[in-house]
Order: sequence, then structure tokens, then C-alpha cells
Amino acid sequence: MKNKKTLLFSLIFIPSLILGCAKGGKSNDQVEPGKDDKQDPVNPETKEYFINPLSPKDDEVVSLANEDVTKFIKEYTFASSSDYVKEYNHYESKTSLTLTWSSKEEANYYVVEFSTKEDLSESSSYLANVKTVEINDVYPGMNYYWRVNAYFDTKIVRSYIFTVHTLSMPTTMYLESVGNLRDLGGIVTEDNKRIKNGLVFRGANADSVNASDKQYLVQDLGIKTELDLRNSGEGQRNKLGVENCVSIDDNGGFYYNNYPNGITYEKGQQVLVKELKYFANKDNYPIFFHCAIGRDRTGSLALVLLALLGVSKKNICIDYELSMFALASTQDIRGGLTTVLDLLNQLAIIYNYIYGCYSGSTMKEKTENFLIDIGLTQDEINAIRSNMLEDR
Repeated sequence: MKNKKTLLFSLIFIPSLILGCAKGGKSNDQVEPGKDDKQDPVNPETKEYFINPLSPKDDEVVSLANEDVTKFIKEYTFASSSDYVKEYNHYESKTSLTLTWSSKEEANYYVVEFSTKEDLSESSSYLANVKTVEINDVYPGMNYYWRVNAYFDTKIVRSYIFTVHTLSMPTTMYLESVGNLRDLGGIVTEDNKRIKNGLVFRGANADSVNASDKQYLVQDLGIKTELDLRNSGEGQRNKLGVENCVSIDDNGGFYYNNYPNGITYEKGQQVLVKELKYFANKDNYPIFFHCAIGRDRTGSLALVLLALLGVSKKNICIDYELSMFALASTQDIRGGLTTVLDLLNQLAIIYNYIYGCYSGSTMKEKTENFLIDIGLTQDEINAIRSNMLEDR
């Protein structure tokens, strides 16, 4: 099943909320809770309001991932993805959020306002005749706000504004013919920025892409640039038929500390700069970068890119280890030829080289200084951050 929009039969979306007359044409009295206090208009002793959120609870952090990935992220320890390597794919995220609430009295119908703005400006509104709605197109690493308006014959009761936070994580996807695919959007940085959704995708090769998945990648996601990190004799080129397909180097992409394209080799540093320059040009987006299985060369570039944006070491490792939930990228692990710890130790060489050899009070600053030293400009670094990051 792909992450595509679905039409819900249980609710009706309406573009704006109009408060006026309820059925029967009677005039309504609008009842609102206090704005500056939490005084309960129903029962001050139990603090039960007329309308109460049931799921999610107010101010709750919810995950858009499945049970395995949610547990992995919330309880993350280094190399813990080893416990989740399976014979199948099991990491797809959902893109909807179900809201449920209780009401002291049964209303004729309810209108839910839903927004990324705390004051509910720029909100979408949903009409429902039951006390639940499903909201589509929600993303990880976001703060959302919602309010319930209950319509009765002679009154309207409006709830407080409730808050729900979605867990910070990449948006993982499952396609039948392109493995290990995820959108880096949804990761929150250490300085509380958020990587935008729909701009940068990482994955395995698309050599065997079928017609449906090709349409999804090129038309639905709008992939414009494909960065192929494989070597010159490896696989096929531009099976997606995108506008800009780039073969990075005859020896492939920047890759751990492997010769000649590793972190400590001049050639590897030049290749890394070449890769990152594509992210500095806003006209290249959306970008899909991949190697063969979307784990090692892809993971090496992702590490530097995420570090430059200010993503924590923990979340860099989580993004890397999410490859262990995809069938396409775990054959050698399932075959016992290597381990997750072996791979992470290779990835750590990149991280530790930058962290140990360059000045800066944070890994973000150290990565910036490293990249300037090897040939990326300050303007290009600023452009990458501007292109990929947004305020929460």
C-alpha cells in the first residue's frame, strides 16, 4: 500500500467554519470556555469539561509509524535496529491522524477545526455526525492544534484548543518496486527547526521500477532530480525518466572511509562537495538520492546532510538504522555476513572525523567548517539550510 491520499466516507471536509443557525433555523447561543483559565463549566471538582479530547490526549506526542518503528524510536539505543530485521518490509508510515472526543451532551453534529497555527488561523474544518474524524496529510515532527464545535438545536458549544505533537522521524514509505524509500522531511533539528516534507527522498535503486511506482515518484511526489550514487558499471540509469539524472562519479558516491571516495581521501571529499551542491540549488528539488540498496553510500551522504542541518547524533543514527526495516537493504544482515554494529562503526568514522578534526561548539558548526574547508561555499551552505528547513 502506498502513501497516497484517501477519500474518507465518515466525514465531510468544508473549507471554512461558519457559525450561525443550526437546524430548524433557530438562533444559536454560543458557549465558550474561559480563555485565560481552566475553570470547568461542567464540574470544577473533577476538571471535566463539556468537550474533552479522548485520543490523542491534549498535548500528547503521537507516532505516525507502525508499532515496531514507534517502539524502536522511543526506546532507541545504538544498533537496536538489529532486533527488527525481518524477512519483509515493515516500516511504512501512515499519513492520517484520528481524533476522538467526548461530549457531555449528544450534539446534532460537530465541526472540527484543525491547524498548524496555535490560534487556529489558516485552519481546515471537518463536519462529522459522530465524535471522531480522520485527518489526512499529517506529517511527523509537527505541532497541530484542534477544536471541536458542537451544534445543538439552540446553542453551539466550543471546546478549548487542544494540541497534538507528531513524533519526529523521517517519513518512511513502501513501494513494491523501489525499496528502502523515505522522505527526510519530519526530522526536527536540535535548534527546533524541521526538515520540510516532499523535498528530499532517499532510497534504493529504481532499476526495476514498475509503471505505478514510477507515476507515484515522478508525478505524485514530483521527483525532479535523481542523484545516482552507484559506480559507472553498476545498474541502469534514469529508469524514472526524470528531468535531471546525475551519475555522481565513476567510482560511485561518497562512501564511509572506503578508498578512494571515503571521508579522509581528497577524492572522496571532492565527490561529497559535488553531491551537496545539488541541494544548494532550489531548482533541483524534489531530489531523490540513492545507491544500490539505499543504505551505505546513501547513508554516508545523509549523515553529512543531516549534520549540516543541525540534526542530533541520535536522530542521524535513527535515520540510518531505519534501513534495517526494509527488505531491500538487509540481505547481508539476514545472511549473517555483517551486523548492524559493523555498519554503524563504519558510519561513525565519518561522524568522528568531522567532530574531532574541526572547530565549533556543535556538530552543525563543525560540519559547516569541514565543508567550507573542502570546497563548499558559505552561500551554498546557507542555501541548503534555507531550502530544506522550516520553523516549527
